[in-house]
Amino acid sequence: MLQTMKTRLLALLSVIVVLFGLALVKIDSSRRQQAAMLLEQQGVQAAAMFDSLVSLRTRFLHQLAYDYSYWDELVDFVRRPDTAWARSNLLPVLRNYGADFIWIYDAGGKQVYAADSHRILDTREAQLLPSDTALDTMFTTHRFARFFCRTTMGLAEVRGATIHPTSDEARTTTPRGYLFFGLLWDDPMVEELAGLGASTITVVSTDVDTADARSDDPAIIRFPFVLDGWDRAPVARLEVSSRVPGVETFLRASRQYLILSLVFAAGLMGVALLSVTRWVSWPLRLISRSLATDDPSPVRRLQRDRTEFGDIASLIGRFFDQRQELERENVERRRAESALRVSHRFLEIANRHREMEPLISEFATEIEGFTGCTLAGVHLRFSEDGARYEMTVGFGENPGVQDRPCARSEVRGICRAIIAGDLKPGVPAFTANGSCIMNRSSQDLPAVLGELHWDICMRCWRLDFESVALIPIRVQGKALGLIEVADQRQDMFPAHIVDTLEAVAKQLGIALLRVKAEERLAFMATHDLLTGLPNRAMVGFRLRPAMAAAEEHKAHVAVMMLDLDYFKSVNDTLGHAAGDRLLQAASKRISAILRHTDTAIRMGGDEFLIIVPLLTSADDASKVASKILEALRRPFQIDDRELRVTGSIGIAIYPQGGVTIDEMLRHADIAMYRAKSQGRNTFCVFTNAKAGDG
Repeated sequence: MLQTMKTRLLALLSVIVVLFGLALVKIDSSRRQQAAMLLEQQGVQAAAMFDSLVSLRTRFLHQLAYDYSYWDELVDFVRRPDTAWARSNLLPVLRNYGADFIWIYDAGGKQVYAADSHRILDTREAQLLPSDTALDTMFTTHRFARFFCRTTMGLAEVRGATIHPTSDEARTTTPRGYLFFGLLWDDPMVEELAGLGASTITVVSTDVDTADARSDDPAIIRFPFVLDGWDRAPVARLEVSSRVPGVETFLRASRQYLILSLVFAAGLMGVALLSVTRWVSWPLRLISRSLATDDPSPVRRLQRDRTEFGDIASLIGRFFDQRQELERENVERRRAESALRVSHRFLEIANRHREMEPLISEFATEIEGFTGCTLAGVHLRFSEDGARYEMTVGFGENPGVQDRPCARSEVRGICRAIIAGDLKPGVPAFTANGSCIMNRSSQDLPAVLGELHWDICMRCWRLDFESVALIPIRVQGKALGLIEVADQRQDMFPAHIVDTLEAVAKQLGIALLRVKAEERLAFMATHDLLTGLPNRAMVGFRLRPAMAAAEEHKAHVAVMMLDLDYFKSVNDTLGHAAGDRLLQAASKRISAILRHTDTAIRMGGDEFLIIVPLLTSADDASKVASKILEALRRPFQIDDRELRVTGSIGIAIYPQGGVTIDEMLRHADIAMYRAKSQGRNTFCVFTNAKAGDG
């Protein structure tokens, strides 16, 4: 009978070990599938976001080609190339807009001009296209082209357009030539794209085989970004690598779990083989009772036995401990899965919003949702002094929240310490990443935290908030602000919630930097970088609604074309740097005179366009012009020199001076040249018969 019991026990333990091993293999396979699915989803999203970044970064090239390709003077230049005209009109365009190359072809496909931002290039040295048939291929169905090419200075992106007269903005006539602008993809450009996308970018040739996008690191995703030439043949390829947070830790924990479990199963089998040789009746009853009732107490008593059964009882007791540990691991796994879902949700929010305040507001709402807390908000600051909050978003409708010190201008004590990362070691309220967690019961913290931070907590507690968490938003070593979360219950911020909040803070910081970068790029596309005024591209956007409002209110719109007299002599004698500072000073004086509804636009060079809407009388335009001329007559202090310049202004009044944008601009230009012919430092008003003197 004893031998039979031994055999049955051995068989039972063997079956248990086998089933336990199969279950572990199944769990490990499921975890790896989850990690693979996460990587695939993150890869698709990262590729889409990177494509948007590349298009947005070089959008100004398309705008540049669009603006300068319908221009009567450029049409004349294609027919009769003039190096002096190109040096004064085309090279400044490259420098002002940040482009690196320009190429111009005539209608027959012959290259007539090529230059970089510093000098005019020899046409054989800077040949862009292999033959004139390439132009026919690119512009068969479209008037614009985009491709990449290899230049003597490296890889460059090229945007092109067909050349037409100024009157043919719709580009319906036969092209008079072809205009191309190029932007060099040098190391700073690639590093800027990598910084915006939080990725690593490598430029490789098309003959390098990198078809296998997998990485030895399971937490890194890689995808190629092909750069096509004029004939759609690949010129180069960007290899983009991005790290997915959380996957590496997830897989490492899974492997450790599998190894520990297999070691436990092997130890249990070995102990079973040694113990079946002894008498097993009484110990087996205790073991059976413990397993049947799911109660570890019987085997705890058996652990005092000095025979092998005591060891078996210890192993079974450890089995219960391991099961509890597994349950805890399951809790941790569920928390990790929840954190991944939260991260995915916040990533969707970050990709969906293009404006800062809605982005932060939805982040605050989601934080309240997944933490279950009563209050959540964000304090931001973008100034470099680290002492001011410039924006406070969130906090719902809770009374008294906006009056708390965190929303005021001065930030002292621990708030400054969290922003700067200057934290005292060994303080239990702080995490390794600088987050501060407190409850009402933290009576020993006032001396450590500082007066202001303790005052924040006390104000929260007067609003019945028991728990307070302050999470710093820090990206690439730069502090952007704080996430503040509070709740009416105690101990609402365990470690896993704090870890998730810190991950959310990092995502928010990356999203904020992306939004700031997009806002900067949008500003660069529509404004003159030297003076900060709107550029030529904004003429239609500002003049068209002004004309519509004048039509509705039976009012007038004045369009003034202003040209600085003798500005070329300043550039020739003092240099372009002094001329640029003179343009900046002149634009400030002009803007100071105008109303907030008026618009000053830099058209290029020393030429400005001023739009004055909703004038009750046409004579009001003359008063504005007189004020502008008077302001320009005052001397300018440039580089310790006193410079005197004047202006010539041509005025076209809507609707007498034209009913379309082109007519208004043309008539204002005619009036401006008439003012110059009358001795400069004056203005003229265009009429149907002629331009009247000012």
